[in-house]
Amino acid sequence: MKIKIIDICIMGLLLLRLLTGCNKEYGRDDALRTDNNYLAIEGEIVGTNLSTRALTDVLGSCRSFEVGDEIGFYSFHENGCNMSRNDHFAAGDPVEYMRNVRLTYSDIAGTKKFISTEIENVVMNTLGLTFAYYPYSDEEMPEDGYVKQNGANYEPLGKHDHYIHIFDSNNQVKDLLTATKRQYSNVNYMFGHQFSMVLLFLGDGFSPEQNEESLTVYLTEHIIGAHVTREWRESVPPDRFTFTVDRIPLDYSLDIGYSSFKAFKRGEYILPGTTESRIAYSVILPYGTEIDYIQVMDKNGNLQKVKATTLPELESGWIYPATIRMSDGLVPTLYPHEIIPWGDPIEIKVDKLPGIYSSEEFEKWLGLYNKNVDVLHTITGADFTELEKYGTYDAGEGWIFYIRDSIDCSRIESTTGTLITKLVDGVTIDGGRHQIKNIMLDLKGEEPIVGMGLIGEITGGRLWNLRLYFPTVRYQGVKPSGCIAAVISGGQITNCTVREAAMLCRETVGVLVGEITDGAVDDCKFHGVVQAAVPAGLVPEYLGVVGKWSGGTFGTIINSVKFIELESDFNQKGE
Repeated sequence: MKIKIIDICIMGLLLLRLLTGCNKEYGRDDALRTDNNYLAIEGEIVGTNLSTRALTDVLGSCRSFEVGDEIGFYSFHENGCNMSRNDHFAAGDPVEYMRNVRLTYSDIAGTKKFISTEIENVVMNTLGLTFAYYPYSDEEMPEDGYVKQNGANYEPLGKHDHYIHIFDSNNQVKDLLTATKRQYSNVNYMFGHQFSMVLLFLGDGFSPEQNEESLTVYLTEHIIGAHVTREWRESVPPDRFTFTVDRIPLDYSLDIGYSSFKAFKRGEYILPGTTESRIAYSVILPYGTEIDYIQVMDKNGNLQKVKATTLPELESGWIYPATIRMSDGLVPTLYPHEIIPWGDPIEIKVDKLPGIYSSEEFEKWLGLYNKNVDVLHTITGADFTELEKYGTYDAGEGWIFYIRDSIDCSRIESTTGTLITKLVDGVTIDGGRHQIKNIMLDLKGEEPIVGMGLIGEITGGRLWNLRLYFPTVRYQGVKPSGCIAAVISGGQITNCTVREAAMLCRETVGVLVGEITDGAVDDCKFHGVVQAAVPAGLVPEYLGVVGKWSGGTFGTIINSVKFIELESDFNQKGE
């Protein structure tokens, strides 16, 4: 898994309903309460290593909540809200929504739960989208001109930006976890690590005896804090909480924040796939951080500044191991190892949530879904029961299918050019920020039905939070080719990432999609190499992302695709 997951089970007196915003007709008291009427969240940690105060491991991570641990809780709407979105704008957006409500892990009559002693009689399904983070902090924002970045400029936080303190008492970055949730018919929050861990080992020319307590890691910028933003958008869904780390340049005239952190000695550690036990030093850093150099003392007692240019960009929920050693006996060099998930889940007997947890389950779901895609809203009987193993169905919202773990598709073959025939109205695929990786689409001269892609055509529905890693697409025909989809003619794609894509196609090719005529794409990142003929008339900023574009809307898109132009009439061998 890319991130570690906590399932927090919320127990209420009445059934909770899904509402994406305020609803004028919620009409009944769906309060979530304890015997004393205060807001309470029961919970347990399932198969994860958390940085709480209990059961520490060699890297300082822990495995369970302890009584007294605290989370911060936000809601998009005020408790008991009965206004629609249009009403909100007509009357003015409310300011009474919950912000940084402290919930404390308590043991009440043998039942452990997070509880507030301040918030009473909560109607959960009127709160809309909610956001929570761990560990809680009530530290106030620094008064010395705290700013956030807006493009090339820096400006104060807005009225719906809320400061979150991310440093501990030693001015180190905390192991921060966050979760958002809008659906209360499903009673589980899913928390993931927001930050990254860099794990350092000492090799030739260096010794732990010369570095008794820590190494010092210097950054290319100041980290000053973080904030969560509550915002309306025009896309679907319109309500969103975003978490942002705030940074300023080293020469910025603001005397707050930190540009160096300690990597503390943690004891013996064995990297996955190896047998050697070595002393490890670890430091937690925000995602996207660039390390300038690491200061370490060599065996001769000389301080060395080791440049970190070989480290990749840090992403949330990953550990980045590297060894510092002398290259050719003269130059201190950082040698990265393969990055690893930050704490693989341990096997615990629990009642699984509906979803897809393995490659085998993914294949079974593909067969069921593709067989029934045109009758999903009227399906009954055995196939309906089987599909409920992988998702939830609501007469109003339709189907939501969940990817619950990283899926390796290296053994899954496609005879049609796609894995999922189409995504339609009333269907949501929620990737949960997990990876679908190693897809190979190559019909070896045969023609695809629609085109090439994970999905044949997106005509409606929603694709959320998917990470598509290491996809390969090869096709020398004229039908559209994409990594996510061959064709998009509707629907929404939000918060999806494609990394290390490899595409060798004739034309009408893009890492997102071969051809788009309608639909909406927002908060997506695309990375890889495309070899094809340059499409005529395409906006240059989307070259390599889209093959042909005649409609549809794009929000925030990061295009890191390398496009290699081929002649439009190259033969079947791509020559």
